[in-house]
Amino acid sequence: MADAYNLRAGQAITATVNEGRAHIRCEAVGESAFTRSSVSFGPYLIDTSWLVDGDATVAIADYGAAVNAYVYPHAGAPVNAAQASVAINPTGDDNGLTFTARAYGAEGNGITVAYVDPGGTTAALSVSVYRQAITVSLARAANAIITTAAQVKAAIEAHGLANELVTVAIDATDTGAGDDGSGIVTAIAATVLENGARTAIGILQPGGLLIDTDNGDVYRNSGTLAAPAFTQLADVTP
Repeated sequence: MADAYNLRAGQAITATVNEGRAHIRCEAVGESAFTRSSVSFGPYLIDTSWLVDGDATVAIADYGAAVNAYVYPHAGAPVNAAQASVAINPTGDDNGLTFTARAYGAEGNGITVAYVDPGGTTAALSVSVYRQAITVSLARAANAIITTAAQVKAAIEAHGLANELVTVAIDATDTGAGDDGSGIVTAIAATVLENGARTAIGILQPGGLLIDTDNGDVYRNSGTLAAPAFTQLADVTP
């Protein structure tokens, strides 16, 4: 959901973005209005400050909306894109989880996941996120960790920022009868997601152009937003 701010002619506005997790655009209102100056940053060319002639509207939406609109987040984006991932499997049975970056490409390679033992007799399970570092503080009772892998999964999925960064799957190949994440986890140092590669920057809407950030190839979406079909554009020799 976006917050909108209306500007009068000649007004200036600057938006401070929290850890890059916002999508901000300034659009002129009316035929005589235009943006006189703009400062952009990052791979998505997100505007952060403007001076406008005429009335304008500034819309601030969530980070996920920016990724979905400007960076193709699905498989083959546009060719053989890969999500970063890591398997965390503490000692014991039925407690392995696989964490996968939601974003395709090398962007996910900076995400880390850590399980922390808070110590003490009792403690509640909690999740915190700083930039791309996800920290799970494990629950304790009677001087022992009591958090299961399934509970870690649920806690991350319930945390807005953590859930934006990764998906979590129970490792069904972990030893044990259930393969259901019912095993107790242990403290694990920060572990980095790896092997994310290739993505495209551009406009995903039908007819939009995307540039493969690995090799610079240009593609056009000849399909729809829900079901893109990428056509590579050939170089033309003058």
